[in-house]
Amino acid sequence: MSPEYDVRIKVISQEGRCGAGHKVGDEWIVGATTPGGMCFNAFAVLQSNIRILRFGGKFPWGRNPDSLRLACSDFRNPVIFEISRIYKPGEEPPPVEAAEKAPPMPPPPVK
Repeated sequence: MSPEYDVRIKVISQEGRCGAGHKVGDEWIVGATTPGGMCFNAFAVLQSNIRILRFGGKFPWGRNPDSLRLACSDFRNPVIFEISRIYKPGEEPPPVEAAEKAPPMPPPPVK
């Protein structure tokens, strides 16, 4: 069985007026249960990626494979969240520079 990790959700940017009242610096920890006080729609956007981090998956295309930034679905009042894996005491995350060696994304096709 793969290890399970907690995941930190943090608001890193917010424009306009968030209907749920989220603001920069708000944080939640997700373990086996959903976080209290978080907007349902925002959590729905984050949930599938939180599961990836909770069960050991990675996002190899970014600078840090244990972290990802996502926006809520309210495009008029966007809230940007960062989700990141929380390592257990005694565990060490892999070096971030390893992710920087990943090949760059190819340019989009020209039409």
